[in-house]
Amino acid sequence: MKILMCCTHHFGSDRQVGSQHIARNFCREGNEVHYLSAPLTPLHLLERQTQDLKTRYRIAREGVTHLNGRLTESIPLALFAPCGVFPLNKMAVLRNWSRFVIAHSISTVLKAQPFDVVYIDNIFLGWLLDKVQYRTSVMRVMDRHDQFPGWASNAKQLAREVSEKCDLTVYSARGLEAYVKELGAQESFLVPNGVDYEFFRQVGAPDSSFAKRNRPVVAYSGTLDDRIDVGLVKYVAAALPQYSFEFFGPQSEGFSPDGFPDNVIFHGSVPHADLPAILHQADIGFIPFDIHRAKERLSGVRPLKLLEYMASGLPVVCARWPEVERMKSPAKLFSTPNECVEMLKLVELEKQSHAIEKEYARQADWSHMCSQLMDEIEKRAEPRAHETTPSLQSL
Repeated sequence: MKILMCCTHHFGSDRQVGSQHIARNFCREGNEVHYLSAPLTPLHLLERQTQDLKTRYRIAREGVTHLNGRLTESIPLALFAPCGVFPLNKMAVLRNWSRFVIAHSISTVLKAQPFDVVYIDNIFLGWLLDKVQYRTSVMRVMDRHDQFPGWASNAKQLAREVSEKCDLTVYSARGLEAYVKELGAQESFLVPNGVDYEFFRQVGAPDSSFAKRNRPVVAYSGTLDDRIDVGLVKYVAAALPQYSFEFFGPQSEGFSPDGFPDNVIFHGSVPHADLPAILHQADIGFIPFDIHRAKERLSGVRPLKLLEYMASGLPVVCARWPEVERMKSPAKLFSTPNECVEMLKLVELEKQSHAIEKEYARQADWSHMCSQLMDEIEKRAEPRAHETTPSLQSL
């Protein structure tokens, strides 16, 4: 099968979310994948030129292939693109920015059509449904679009328009079911987040930037954003000075690393390939989300990191919200700072083999989830194609 994937993060990003794993599994099953991610614009030249941004520029200029040529990656170039700040969050931009895409940057995609499947997790790339020929389409919902800063109703309206066009809408957490119904999906199905079990089982060489402390290491991997309960982290770290709290991941705008106790260490963004080695040097996996301030946003979050910690053989101490309760995992869930402190102490004292955590993660391997997804797609694949008459000049 030939599959077009329209995603948020580029394929080799340090932020490896569900769609990159799904793309790998599509390729392992012998499919040909054309992978698009969020566009670049001249405004990106004003940002700090990180290695990740430089990589995206290279992909946009040249295009790249991965996985022995089975996956071709492109990044659209445009004069401007949607963003969660005024005026780039207005509906006129969301609906019309594609008119200003430089055709050459997606010419590989247009030349590769027709596709058997168009897969969309980035709603801002939904306009491609009207530009390519395909047999069936699927939208994947991983979060509530209206819960991200700066988007609210406009993003939800665009998500509704994309969902209504797609033959199938899949969602990654049971807590998103009601939201997906609000989007007016033709048909919907739960395909939970999974984990690349074999990848996280590997120990790898220790990262020299992460020196093993002579004390229990509590590790967090992922973006540091408004979901983090800063007050809780400060309280717990102060209560447990004999523990080292190590955070691996980029800091989003609005997060400040200031004011934390000395036993809280921020390492910044790390390559995804280094995560197994990092987690195997830790003692406890930690998810200190703010279950009160971020309640609505967390309602649809089934955390990938919980599975990644467990695949690495770590016990997990995690904030309690409805979706993690539904997972029925071996994680220790807390509702208050004091409960968090006690659970961290308890987990450290237990010193178990954590075979239960590993087995839980093994059963949630992405291969199982992707098999479900492909079964649902094939059930809905129709012999007739969604016809368009695209051309490079029509962009």
